[in-house]
Amino acid sequence: MKPKNRMASPYNAEVRQYATDLLGYLGRPGDTVPGGFTTGVFELWPKADFVNKAIIVSSWPAIGVVLRANDRDGEAALRDVAGIMGSVWPESKATQADHDGF
Repeated sequence: MKPKNRMASPYNAEVRQYATDLLGYLGRPGDTVPGGFTTGVFELWPKADFVNKAIIVSSWPAIGVVLRANDRDGEAALRDVAGIMGSVWPESKATQADHDGF
């Protein structure tokens, strides 16, 4: 599914692409399908300790940006990095009332 609502993002195209790949890996809307190597790095991240996460970030900085953004602020952060507007899935912290201003 290609996102229809795009907004300005300060990140370069490579970082934005990895953000949409991570959304796809997580099964979220606005996603793309990551390649095998990228999927492998995504699978390693939750298993890695602090030192190994630092190795991943220093070895693949563009992937590291999106993985750290996801760790900090979840799907909303990935959407910001990717430049995708729209609501997040219902199981996220945001609710429809948050979007409607109620």
